Amino acid sequence: MRVLQYGIALMLSIIMLASCSNDTDDANNAMVVFQVAVTDIEPYKATVTITHNGTNRDTYYGFYVRGKVSDVEGEIRKMLASDQRATVLASSFNQRKRVLQISGLLPRNEFTYIVFGLDNDGNLYGTPASVTFTTIASPLVATETSNWTVTDKGHVVYNDYDYTQINVHLEGDVEERYFLHVCEASLPSTYSNVEDFIFYAVDEFSKSENSGGDEDFWLDASVVRTKSTNFYRYLQPGDYVAYAIGLNEDGTPTGSYAKSEVFHVDKYPYVATYAELLNNDWYFVDSNDKWYFVSFKEKHINYTLTMTGWGNYDDFDVTVYFDRNTGKLTFRYQLVTANEVTIDFSSGSKTGKVYLVGAYYDLADKLKCTRQSHDIAWGRLQEDGSYNFEAGFYVTLTDDYRATELGMTFLMRKGSSDLVSFARMMFPFTLKKLE
Repeated sequence: MRVLQYGIALMLSIIMLASCSNDTDDANNAMVVFQVAVTDIEPYKATVTITHNGTNRDTYYGFYVRGKVSDVEGEIRKMLASDQRATVLASSFNQRKRVLQISGLLPRNEFTYIVFGLDNDGNLYGTPASVTFTTIASPLVATETSNWTVTDKGHVVYNDYDYTQINVHLEGDVEERYFLHVCEASLPSTYSNVEDFIFYAVDEFSKSENSGGDEDFWLDASVVRTKSTNFYRYLQPGDYVAYAIGLNEDGTPTGSYAKSEVFHVDKYPYVATYAELLNNDWYFVDSNDKWYFVSFKEKHINYTLTMTGWGNYDDFDVTVYFDRNTGKLTFRYQLVTANEVTIDFSSGSKTGKVYLVGAYYDLADKLKCTRQSHDIAWGRLQEDGSYNFEAGFYVTLTDDYRATELGMTFLMRKGSSDLVSFARMMFPFTLKKLE
């Protein structure tokens, strides 16, 4: 599957624009045709020129992806449905001709820049345009430096999380800008040379540290360091190698690098109470004798678990947070289904995304409102190995809420509308081991 990297355009200079609304009617919008060209192509950046036959009231946007694009409109809709939407739409254009520079590219790679019109109602208009181009090779020469030492320090518990610790030591009184890349030990040998591997690592770094193409992230994510620095990575069992890779201030690689010896990571040891949750069958029960049978799977070892079975829905994965010091379990507000699902209720079928929320109900059992952030429920470990859950939130006792009861529930939502709450359990309730 092709991995896309979305980038937003970065201006060469600041242009003061008057704010104006896109009040062109639909008929005129439909006639707008965009054109785009790319010039001055370098290893890491290029110049983009956008023109169209509309007016200065027509608002449009641009972004780039890696590789060729056969379905331009489909690519636009994919971006608008992704996490990159907010970043791309944060930079709008209005002029009939716009010249700008894009950065964050990689040498000897193919990219496609796309420009499209979007009105104030979020509707695409006009004819979008795209251009595919290939960046040129970089003159980079990779050099392994003996002044940097990269060392695996093994398993540690850091800030209550399990990690593999990796140390980068710089010899002498020097300052260096670099980032750490940890990968499977066999990966570097799949590249024809070290330079190509470094470009891959820089690309992975940019995607993990930056979601929209803003070049300033380099200054935040690859800070200037001196002497000895410890890094912490959550790694699955296997063989790994770690690289410290030098960067210039603009985010391009310097060519300097150092690497560790190949090191092996064993499975991190379980905290006993975390292992108990994994190795047994469990059920929730409340004061009304409502039962939900659930099971737990490892997520981030000794920190989070994946729970299924709440409300007798085995397809809905709920993340549960575990405190390694006390054994306390915490449920937090969360999206349970990435995509919309359809469920048949007694009142009829409904379609939407499902969330786990804390809920406020009145004595007529009517949903008043929901807790849509932070903690929902706290489960404290008891001497018999069970967990007693109480609300992780509270209700201010106003006239509107004096008859309120608190619970934890699934909530189906479509857009900003709450459709129905279901699979709820009222506080307090208990998690018990199935004997």
